[in-house]
Amino acid sequence: MAVASPPVLGEWATVDSLKLPSGDWNAVLIKNSFFTEEAKAILSLPRLTWMTASSGILINLAFFRSRVAIGWLDSGSTLARPSERWQSPQAGVFKINTDAATRVRDGTSGIGVVIRDSHGHVRASLCQNLNANFQPQVAEALAILKGIDLAFENGFLPAVLESDALTVVNAISLKALLSRTFLLLSMLTSVDVFSVSFVPRLANKVAHCLAKLALDYTGEFVLLDDCPLSVESLVLGDYPMICSFLF
Repeated sequence: MAVASPPVLGEWATVDSLKLPSGDWNAVLIKNSFFTEEAKAILSLPRLTWMTASSGILINLAFFRSRVAIGWLDSGSTLARPSERWQSPQAGVFKINTDAATRVRDGTSGIGVVIRDSHGHVRASLCQNLNANFQPQVAEALAILKGIDLAFENGFLPAVLESDALTVVNAISLKALLSRTFLLLSMLTSVDVFSVSFVPRLANKVAHCLAKLALDYTGEFVLLDDCPLSVESLVLGDYPMICSFLF
């Protein structure tokens, strides 16, 4: 059975309802409103580094400055036809790929994250078993939050993020608050400084396999500048030129 968040917040609660007057996250409210892994994902976001723009969207100042410095425009739209294979980001930018998987018989969900640089080198990979069978959209939202957190924590910025969860990506792009069940998505719409795009499964193979691998893990497993051997061939497969050079 899928896990539903506790009914503490209202049907159309917003991100602002989760903060204290000081600007910090309201940890007590968040812990009472979400299950453990959801709360950890939200509280891991560096709330004090965010400011409220005139539109009400939260913006990370340091990341916003870095984005302006390289002349970015908002590229979060899903209107462009997505590539069928993984594409490297522009020089100086990191690419985060995330995915989630579920296994009904175990009643568990897993998430996978991989961060690569413009040369295609893996800078970080993550597998995490959530120890609960979350609704698919919530699990995908948690995977995206974990990817953002991993990038912030290790300084992999600026970054773009890709997911093969079309419903979640569209909700982020449209800044749609679907219902209290999807309050996590309102957290993602606040992370406006990240470019979040939809890609087909074939362009998200590494993150997909990491999420599947997480179903057999306990807790969280993170590698920096490396990835599990079971997905290494997929990483190399995203770069045929690298494969031919190595072999």
